[in-house]
Amino acid sequence: MNTLSPKHRRVAIATVAILLAFIPCLAQKNPKFSDYPVRQKFTGKPARVDLASAKGAKYYRTRLREAAREGANFAGHYAIGVWGCGSPCLMAGMVDLKSGKVTWVPSPEMMVFDVAFNVNSKLLIINSHDVLNKKSPNGPPNWIGGVWPPEIYLRWNGRSFVEIKKK
Repeated sequence: MNTLSPKHRRVAIATVAILLAFIPCLAQKNPKFSDYPVRQKFTGKPARVDLASAKGAKYYRTRLREAAREGANFAGHYAIGVWGCGSPCLMAGMVDLKSGKVTWVPSPEMMVFDVAFNVNSKLLIINSHDVLNKKSPNGPPNWIGGVWPPEIYLRWNGRSFVEIKKK
């Protein structure tokens, strides 16, 4: 025997439908470095940094050359260099150690506080909350509204960075 009125039945069905729609959101997880592995790490002599391969690379030649000298630190055979561009801004460039080609790491319009990456992974995280919370255990400063900017997940596909949406 059904004790709900037609109106209450519609409300109950709508409520269940809304809750079911949000279940995938609850299951979302952040991408991890291990989700985007690389097969091997470059150990040879780095190619000469090709400053003509990216617009403006000549202005950051010292930082790019230092990154290449330090060796692979991203996606097996790339060297990412990170430097300040005014508080709290960061800028990053990447050198392919096999070819010397320079690629700029995307810099979203919002402030970039941190860039996290790993030699064994094609994943790059802009504004990694794990890293930011370790650097600032008291949390984000009030001058940015007391909230860290959103994390941005990017996957290197060998030619460009592609944004990864949370699963």
